[in-house]
Amino acid sequence: MLKNALRQTKKILKVVSINLILCLSILSLVEGLSSILLLFYKISKIQPMSEIRHTEYDELLGWVNLPNVNIPNMYGQGIYFRTNSQRLRICP
Repeated sequence: MLKNALRQTKKILKVVSINLILCLSILSLVEGLSSILLLFYKISKIQPMSEIRHTEYDELLGWVNLPNVNIPNMYGQGIYFRTNSQRLRICP
């Protein structure tokens, strides 16, 4: 009788431990996949640098402004970016 109870207790402990391990494994897998999905979501929402919109690369000088550019609200509400034909920035 004692052996029977001991066997049944071992069997129950084995089933409980297997279920616990499976639950933790599934939870870890779901958490890992959700982290990867959130990473891809954040990467897809990254906007390019704002300087790309008004510059180009010059082999002698490096990055220079484009001529005759007017970008309203570039750096915030009411803060524009404007260059003239000589590629110089026009300030108000």
